[in-house]
Amino acid sequence: EALPLTFAATQQNDAAEFLALLSDNLEEALRGSRHASLLRSCFGGTLVQQAVWEEPPPTPGGAPVRKVSEREQSFLQIELDLKGHRSIEESFRALVDGERLEGDNAYELDSGGKVAAVKRLCLGELPPTLVIQLKRFEFDYDTMLKQKLFDACDVPHLLDVAPYLPTGGGAAA
Repeated sequence: EALPLTFAATQQNDAAEFLALLSDNLEEALRGSRHASLLRSCFGGTLVQQAVWEEPPPTPGGAPVRKVSEREQSFLQIELDLKGHRSIEESFRALVDGERLEGDNAYELDSGGKVAAVKRLCLGELPPTLVIQLKRFEFDYDTMLKQKLFDACDVPHLLDVAPYLPTGGGAAA
């Protein structure tokens, strides 16, 4: 049986967009069959989105208390930014180092307050086969068009993912 792919042939998609579309269509086509979990069992993993901040010490002269809020999200492939990164490792480090949230953009606590924090992504559960997609297109707000990036990106022969796990490092660790 043919797999109905729903995308416009005239629209330019990068490989990441096409793979996400193909995965979605395959998952839909396999739903309810004995192969429903095939993609997840081969390529499915989790990312851990963290917010990391420090609270004042509980006692005078004590050390600040490190707090971490975590939320998991599933993935079939990881998309890494190509722009500004010379290697896969640099792209992963940018995810793990994350971004600083402060001032008007501070992290909002469940209790309602706001704190300066670092928001980052880490690898959680790893799949048997890790699919990495490089974001080779970006939207140009001046021209209102997608532009293809031609930046070079070094890909290691072996990739050590330990530094990209929640306990592996990064600016917030």
